[in-house]
Amino acid sequence: MSINPFGLLFAIIEGCIICYIVYTSDKNERWSPDGEKPLYTPYVSCLNLPTVLCSMSIISMIFFDMKTAIQKTIGFNFSIFLQIFLYYLILIPCLPLLRKFISARTCSILWLIPSYMYIMQNETFAVNKPIFILSVPYFWVKTLFVIWIIGFWAVMILKIGSHIKFRRYILENSSQINDKNIIDIWYDELERSRLHKTDYPLLKSNVVKTPISIGLFKSKIFVVLPEKAYTDDDLRLIFRHEIVHIGRDDSSCKFYHMFCTAVCWFNPLMWFAMRKSADDIELSCDETVLLDADDGTRARYASLILETAGDERGFTTCLSSSATALRYRLKNIVKPNKKFTGVVIVGLIFVVMYMTTGHTALVYGDYTGKDIIFSSSDMEKFKLNSVSFTPNTQTYICNNETALTEYLSNLKIQNISGVYTFEKDKEHSFTISYKTPDDFITISLFSNFIEVQPRISDFDYYYLPDGVDFDKLHELITVNSSANR
Repeated sequence: MSINPFGLLFAIIEGCIICYIVYTSDKNERWSPDGEKPLYTPYVSCLNLPTVLCSMSIISMIFFDMKTAIQKTIGFNFSIFLQIFLYYLILIPCLPLLRKFISARTCSILWLIPSYMYIMQNETFAVNKPIFILSVPYFWVKTLFVIWIIGFWAVMILKIGSHIKFRRYILENSSQINDKNIIDIWYDELERSRLHKTDYPLLKSNVVKTPISIGLFKSKIFVVLPEKAYTDDDLRLIFRHEIVHIGRDDSSCKFYHMFCTAVCWFNPLMWFAMRKSADDIELSCDETVLLDADDGTRARYASLILETAGDERGFTTCLSSSATALRYRLKNIVKPNKKFTGVVIVGLIFVVMYMTTGHTALVYGDYTGKDIIFSSSDMEKFKLNSVSFTPNTQTYICNNETALTEYLSNLKIQNISGVYTFEKDKEHSFTISYKTPDDFITISLFSNFIEVQPRISDFDYYYLPDGVDFDKLHELITVNSSANR
């Protein structure tokens, strides 16, 4: 497995930055009761990946024909979501062990590390070439792509629609809280948290059974309490819990997990991962709310969770929702164990995940060199311009231009997903240039891949399932002995 030194350096630097962000955020929550910075801040910007992937797909649809747009969408998405699947496949069985030694906050961050995977679709940091090739007939790629895109939008519309419907249902059956004591405690907790925005509407409703924050964007979040009497101490714990969710932008984290699930809707593991990640968000919030809390406060907080069982449809956060994690939550609330922050683990996992991405490529299509190199046009219009062999600097000539053109036209060629540099392969490659009716086209042949460059600033890589017959090429292309004297 070849390692891109620039990619490794970037991964280490980015991993250190992530470690620093997690460490300073954790330190701020634990030991910064005073200051101007908000007490609770997002650890990871988890909307980057959905934004970039959707933007790339839309741009492809606008500027390219449908076939090319599909190919670019597959190429950009395949390696990212294959890596996310493999990462979650390893993370899920490891979580019970990790939870014993590192903080719940760090465990919740582990689910968000893949949100940076879009950075890997950059040739500067890409690996040389894929190690594993997954070949699929183009008919099935087209068919499965249509099924996938239908499923993706079905899940997205269903989940977003469910959130909007639930939000409207809650707000239509809610009213403003006017109790001065409750409002004073609410603003006191907001001031303690040092959130820059403090005008979150505080409502009450008879259709909710647990305190809930509803809204995807911070500017549109409402905090809703059940029609129930709470003590002042209970209200402080409830408000602190919801403020932690708001400050960390946990609703966006839930949207990110939903987006990943929608992309991999056919994979049961992703649905399970979405549920487990929501559990870790709540465990993380519990841990933060109860920092330095005494036994009495912990007992009261546990009682609040037991007394309430609510609904968290959409991208909402609430005090108590999932029964599956209830036993573990209560155990950690009442009898917490001393744990490490675990920031180094976050950085190491990022580096490993980054450096193992892109080693599996999807190849598809059933083309020939005539389709890709000569654009299915009259090959007689293509005139050989130059030939060369790297790493030699000698001048080469073609002994039989017709045979060379015929060999290139009969090459079996497939599309390849992902971004690769092929720098190591280019060190031993044939480069052939043709004068076309409109311009020049340059072809570089190396191992099982081909680079086709129809213009100076444009090039594409393809996979050659039968490889390159270097012996034949050496017969057709030889050193020009007279020119090298």
